[in-house]
Amino acid sequence: SPHTSTDLTYLPHDAARLKVGDLFALAKRITGEQPTTQAFENFCEQNHLTLNPNSIANGMWWRFTEQYLAGIIGAASARTLLTTAMINNGLALGQVANILDQASQWQRFNQNLLMTMIDHMTQGVSVVDKNMCLVAWNNQYLKLFGYPKDLVYVGCPIADLIRYNAERGECGPGSVEEHVRKRLHWMKVGSAHEFERIRKDGRVIQMRGNPIAGGGFVTTFADITAFRANEAVLEARVKDRTQQLADALTEQQLAREQADMANMSKSRFIAAASHDLLQPMHAARLFSTVLEQSISTEEDRQTLQQLDRALYGAESMLSALLDIARLEGGTIQPKRQPYPLHDLLSDLELQFKSIAAQRNISLKVHDVSFWIDTDPQWIRRIIQNFVSNALRYTAKGRVVVGVLRSAQQSGHIRIGVWDTGPGIAEEQRIKLFQEFERCGHLSPWGEQGLGLGLAIVQRMTGLLNYPVHVYSELGKGSCFMIEVPIVEPPKVATPAVQAVPLKTKAYRILCLDNDETILEGMSSLLGRWGYQVFKATEPEQALEIIQKENIQVWLIDQHLNHNQLGVDFITQNRQEDVPVALITADSHPELPQQLKELNIVLLKKPLKPASLRAWLSGLKIASTTD
Repeated sequence: SPHTSTDLTYLPHDAARLKVGDLFALAKRITGEQPTTQAFENFCEQNHLTLNPNSIANGMWWRFTEQYLAGIIGAASARTLLTTAMINNGLALGQVANILDQASQWQRFNQNLLMTMIDHMTQGVSVVDKNMCLVAWNNQYLKLFGYPKDLVYVGCPIADLIRYNAERGECGPGSVEEHVRKRLHWMKVGSAHEFERIRKDGRVIQMRGNPIAGGGFVTTFADITAFRANEAVLEARVKDRTQQLADALTEQQLAREQADMANMSKSRFIAAASHDLLQPMHAARLFSTVLEQSISTEEDRQTLQQLDRALYGAESMLSALLDIARLEGGTIQPKRQPYPLHDLLSDLELQFKSIAAQRNISLKVHDVSFWIDTDPQWIRRIIQNFVSNALRYTAKGRVVVGVLRSAQQSGHIRIGVWDTGPGIAEEQRIKLFQEFERCGHLSPWGEQGLGLGLAIVQRMTGLLNYPVHVYSELGKGSCFMIEVPIVEPPKVATPAVQAVPLKTKAYRILCLDNDETILEGMSSLLGRWGYQVFKATEPEQALEIIQKENIQVWLIDQHLNHNQLGVDFITQNRQEDVPVALITADSHPELPQQLKELNIVLLKKPLKPASLRAWLSGLKIASTTD
């Protein structure tokens, strides 16, 4: 009949008498009761229906049943089966037998296909049903465990195989029956598990078990001996490489520590040597100043000038070496504070404009109003070095000091010094900041640099965390630039410093120093200035002088005999109204603040006579005579 399609746009009169229970009974004969019940209940839930076996089966139920059976026996068989049921309101036994035979053949095909697939797996596979009986396995499973031929068959209790393995020690130490009980429990409760077992022959077997929907369990067995062996080799190799790396790092650390110790030792040696050498330099400068006031011939004056230049050069080198040692040794650190860049730039212009004018070089300093976060003394020394080098090597043209906003870092500016000097070759630029390295050019003005200024600059900028940039082109000039952070100016204004006029009064001055040569030089210098000098090499001698004489000013050296310190002598014996200056080459970073709190003036060695005279002339003490 042309109206037997299960599209069900038209149902024969007989088909309309079939009930949902009839379709359920038909499907149950093909797929079994539990799967059929589950499928029909799911269909009702999805379509908001009630499973009533006595209700008439409408088109929706027919379509569902056909689709459900098609997934089991194929679309053609499902359509034939339902068409027969619609027409005959019952099934011819021959047709049902044929249809079920087709279903069995399809099931056997699927089973054979499944067995072929698992036989080609590299892992061993075993499948048990809900009754804990073996229903499927592959050849790899048999090879792994070497079961006797008559032990493995369809329906074999899996407990027998577990017991066989346990009796041979394949399940590890412990009771055989306990191993059987434990593994059966995992399978019955559907507990997924994974573990490894090292067999007596050394092979490593990895086992993974997973439950099957509706009951049953599938387990895979993989021989991972080669994998674990490779893993062990790799781990051993990694461990070996790690140890080698650790040894290398230890050697590097040891070498670094030795280098640091050597560097610190060098720095301490340079600091000690420089300090000791500054003592005779200090005395020589004092005697040179005294001698300057007594010569009368031009020839002697020129000789003295050469002596002064030699002393100044030696003093500068020693001071620079001492600075490098202090910076490397960490004995001095920058004292950062907000600082007006205007003060630095105006001082630079005042300091260098006469030198530039003498050499007919245009010096242009572009003033700005920025405040920067810096150590005022350090930034002054850094930029002074740049300007001094520019004027030293520039024969003609100009030197420009300017400020640019940083394009790389917001809140930063670049302070630069440009010149029209000879320029610096690339290979020279690499070595510029090393000790005793120069740019490779002679100064057209006969100046001889020490080659230490930029080495000090590098250490200072490193501690300040200021990037340094050098740009240069041979025959055109160079630019040295540092990048510094800007800050907001402080709200409290700094009071202006009043200049002190130079005056000379016949003060009675105590000089305490353990070096008699320095005492002689100081006495000669102060005597020529009109002061009355009382000399002492020991603190006890100085106390006797203080008790006997009306001493008005103290000049005390810091390092006295027997490890005594001048600052201790001052604090223990000073009268409140006596002006005191401490003379030292000590670079301890806390010393200036300590002296400031004690109202003690700090005079650094080698002592500059002009600084000493300016301080003495500024004192307001009534001159007395005995």
